[in-house]
Amino acid sequence: MKKPLLILILTIVLFVVVIIAYRVYVYEINPCIKIGDGKVYFVKAGDCINKIAAKNNILPKQLRKANGMKFGKFSIQIGQRLIIPEIEWINHYGSASWYGPGFHGKKMANGQVYNQYGLSAAHKKLPLNSKIKVINLLNNLSIIVPVSDRGPYIRGRIVDLSYGAAKALKMVERGVVPVKVIPLN
Repeated sequence: MKKPLLILILTIVLFVVVIIAYRVYVYEINPCIKIGDGKVYFVKAGDCINKIAAKNNILPKQLRKANGMKFGKFSIQIGQRLIIPEIEWINHYGSASWYGPGFHGKKMANGQVYNQYGLSAAHKKLPLNSKIKVINLLNNLSIIVPVSDRGPYIRGRIVDLSYGAAKALKMVERGVVPVKVIPLN
């Protein structure tokens, strides 16, 4: 009688692990959903792909793809018509870690200098300077931080927080905690 019960429990645990691994894998490939071609934008003097993308909370890669620009072979001209795709960034779950002393005072991906005591986050795919709400699932504390850097580069982790943000979420001691990340537009 105990053996079938043990097999059932192990099967359920394996099933849950597979689903969690699949969600992380799917997230890595597609952290957003394209919900249509949004607005039309006309290029102005001083515009560049990165600036236009950041203004519209999308990645430069998504802007290039929506307008059929091949990688490495794209340029924009004043007055050019661009389609701005409508992107919905999805909430996701995973692990968060924090980074501090080794990076303090160095430049982040957005060009600003990293202050470990400030509030910032590193994310692999969300647009730089967009804001996210991070919820520590162990204690339900939450914080809103800008995505200022790229990372983390450790499998299973979805966001790296500055020491200041980690302290606000009371996760410094643990180092890594389960979180929910909610992109804010």
